[in-house]
Amino acid sequence: MLKHGLTLLRILLLAPLTYLLARGGNFHQWAALVVFVAVGVAWALDVLRARRSGGDTPFGAILQVMAARLLTVSVMAGLIAVGGRGELVLIAGLTLIARDIVVAALAEALPGKLDLANGGLERAQLALQFLGFGFLVAPSIVLPETFLQSHIVGALALVGSAVLAVAALFDYGRQAARGFRA
Repeated sequence: MLKHGLTLLRILLLAPLTYLLARGGNFHQWAALVVFVAVGVAWALDVLRARRSGGDTPFGAILQVMAARLLTVSVMAGLIAVGGRGELVLIAGLTLIARDIVVAALAEALPGKLDLANGGLERAQLALQFLGFGFLVAPSIVLPETFLQSHIVGALALVGSAVLAVAALFDYGRQAARGFRA
């Protein structure tokens, strides 16, 4: 398999994912969930591959970031096309996209001066984002023993992810201020 085959697969799966989400309806939502889970499994395998090989190439690192950012944009585009899942989901999704743009701009302006390592806050943010999108992609069901709609749980997870993303952005802002002063 190509060294970056899993990352390229993740990117290629975004077109059918967005299409299925935009189509709406139970069948398309379940199919979108299957594709979304496939993207997640490919992501996990890709991370393991990179760790076992001692890190990624610069090209691989760029592809990894691009795939992650495009996943957020693709899921949000599909949700918006089908009528979204409410204003909170839209605001949280746009917050996540805006945060990604700001972090990318800061990293470009201050190469090597920002610590963009996946710390605990970043990992928690990413886990909540993936969990939230997973619940929002699938058809809404009542979760056993909680009596909560899965889309509500997904929306809350995505809002939590956006809050953590903004908190991380403040940390990056402090780092950037030091970097610009230096």
